[in-house]
Amino acid sequence: MLSIGNQVLKFAAYSHRSPLIAITCQSCVRTLSYAVPKENITHLSPKVRSFVEERARLCQPNDIHISDVARVESQTYISTHNKRDTIPTPKDGVKGTLGNWMSREDLDNALNQRFPGCMKGRTMFVIPFSMGPIGSPLSKIGIEVTDSPYVVASMRIMTRMGAQVLKTLGNDDFIKCMHSIGQPLPMKTPAVANWPCNPSQTIIAHIPENNEISSFGSGYGGNSLLGKKCFALRLGSILARREGWFAEHMLILGITNPKGVKKYIAAAFPSACGKTNLAMMTPSLPGFKVECVGDDIAWMRFDDNGVLRAINPEFGFFGVAPGTSEKTNPNAMSTIQRNTIFTNVAKTADGGFYWEGLEHQIKGKKVQITSWLGDKNWTLDSDKPSSHPNSRFCTPASQCPIMDPLWEDPKGETPIGFTPKTGAINTDNMNENVDFDELFSVPKDFWLEECDRIRNYFTEQVNNDLPDEVWNQLKQLQQRLQQQK
Repeated sequence: MLSIGNQVLKFAAYSHRSPLIAITCQSCVRTLSYAVPKENITHLSPKVRSFVEERARLCQPNDIHISDVARVESQTYISTHNKRDTIPTPKDGVKGTLGNWMSREDLDNALNQRFPGCMKGRTMFVIPFSMGPIGSPLSKIGIEVTDSPYVVASMRIMTRMGAQVLKTLGNDDFIKCMHSIGQPLPMKTPAVANWPCNPSQTIIAHIPENNEISSFGSGYGGNSLLGKKCFALRLGSILARREGWFAEHMLILGITNPKGVKKYIAAAFPSACGKTNLAMMTPSLPGFKVECVGDDIAWMRFDDNGVLRAINPEFGFFGVAPGTSEKTNPNAMSTIQRNTIFTNVAKTADGGFYWEGLEHQIKGKKVQITSWLGDKNWTLDSDKPSSHPNSRFCTPASQCPIMDPLWEDPKGETPIGFTPKTGAINTDNMNENVDFDELFSVPKDFWLEECDRIRNYFTEQVNNDLPDEVWNQLKQLQQRLQQQK
């Protein structure tokens, strides 16, 4: 469900696993974009125009629009000339979990089997987008071509998109992103729950050498919104290594203590385990204030003074819906009341949404609920959940009531408070602020145990094939911890 002004658009869709609640109508895309006649493609810069024309020849769409507007990890690959540049070699008999690699030859063959003619009968949307505030020295620009209106609308929420991005880009280089649902018209196989996709041919590929991302067959979340995990994290980490910064799977939030002292922290957690709830938390400690900068990905660098600074490269939240409620995350509930796309959740007969965690809203009430699987008579007594456990809300970050005022600063610098010498929280000038010391104090033994767990995991996976740099970093961390009191 997407709300634009006072108009609510509803739709059904499909991921590689399940039906979705998503966009299918062209009208919503016209609301969020403007059409560019093919002859006006000359208004694009030479590099962007060349990329668009090349992809159009390959995918053969009927039309082109310049848009102003649960991932499949097993089918996600990074292609480098040397396999070890991407992943270490697993031990014999061990199934590696540190990523998937494919040779350039095999990947080229896989893509050439999928993309030619894949957009026939459809419109190819061209999405210029910025990861990070437009013009920030740490931001990066991408151009995504896609045949999915759902992707267009979602990218409008999750990135800074439009003409200003093209103006800022000029004729500079950019990240090339190509996506297709993989169902040219007329479709050879029927759509599932009104959502066309091609799960048997799904592949998400990254080619760092060419700054390219190609995704085929899935329309869901991180598989298709290529600015998210594909660009901001996977390819972003490689760009960061080249240029001397960091792209991390981390939330960023600011905490102000009762004495008015504010510090920023970054925290890393896996997907679907509570990053968004933590990033939007309402403090239970008296006198503390929390402000959100980002809930999923952080781009960080050390400034000239050795202070680690960060930006949130995204423009929206793509949060897990089940478990989100007024009790667990009132700020998220406030954020999603408008301009929001819900994926794989249940819907109510009056146009609202529902998922596990919102039971208190329907108990004792006669509310007709349609589950994410299409059961129009779902109740609390049904044997299946109303929503997929990984169902999502996609909502603008600017609507969050506790969004930090610095999050969209074009300087792109939020001081995290770490120093490169110790890797520890910088506590300079904090002698009187015992509250922060207590808040950030974690026993040394905890970190030493965590180092042992990391070492054991890598040993079980790859034994001695992990790059020496990783082992050395882990050894140095353990030594610093052991030297601390």
